[in-house]
Amino acid sequence: MSVSPKQRLSDDALLEQRISEHRIEKNKGLFTSSGLLTALLPAYIYAAVLNYDYTETIGIVLLLTLPIASAYVLSLAYDIMFESEYHKWVHHYDDSKEVGANLQALRIQCALSWAVFFINALFLAVAVFSQTYLFRSVDIRLNFLLTFVLAAGLTLLIASKNEESRKRRKNQQRR
Repeated sequence: MSVSPKQRLSDDALLEQRISEHRIEKNKGLFTSSGLLTALLPAYIYAAVLNYDYTETIGIVLLLTLPIASAYVLSLAYDIMFESEYHKWVHHYDDSKEVGANLQALRIQCALSWAVFFINALFLAVAVFSQTYLFRSVDIRLNFLLTFVLAAGLTLLIASKNEESRKRRKNQQRR
């Protein structure tokens, strides 16, 4: 049973149309700017409260690179967590026959709000805990470095594990 090229083309077009209907447009600039603002808060605490000396060369380099690198990692975590939260609750709404643009926008807004809130809260909690308690006895430059690496890395790890957990539950439900 052979499929004609015209039939195959229409099937491919239909498949592409269905895929594009379920694609979610995300604003990467929003994720990056939100990540940068969140990453600048612990840097401000270092400069204003802990008297971080950023007049030295290594101080300036750390002050410029670590918040930017953390912002990039946070934007990845936002993206992962947004996808996870959106797809986690989508099966609850599948029962409705009519999915309007308002309902779709509300779903996206709820998933985005929760992802940004959770990732920001987690990053800031880990950063404040590590800079004031965990690494308080080490040199302030090392404290600065370890705080940003630990907070950003742990945040990305938890977002990734959340997505893996969602996929595992989805596969178990299919069985």
